[in-house]
Amino acid sequence: MSIAEILAFIRSLPRRERLRVVERIVHEAAEADTVEPPAAPPAIWRDATDEEFGDFLAAVQSARSSEALRAGDGSRGR
Repeated sequence: MSIAEILAFIRSLPRRERLRVVERIVHEAAEADTVEPPAAPPAIWRDATDEEFGDFLAAVQSARSSEALRAGDGSRGR
């Protein structure tokens, strides 16, 4: 059903039924707005200092450039 069809259907209802439908929609929308989003998971590096995290990133970059993280005989090429 399109929005126009739904609106036409609601308009065809008796006044009391229209008010009941609108009231229910408003209450359901209000309830949906009060639901809190789930909390974000804790960060892995939350307790590390900026220097420790920087050292980690530098080590990863060094390993990437030296291909120390790659295993096998190299048959899978880049």
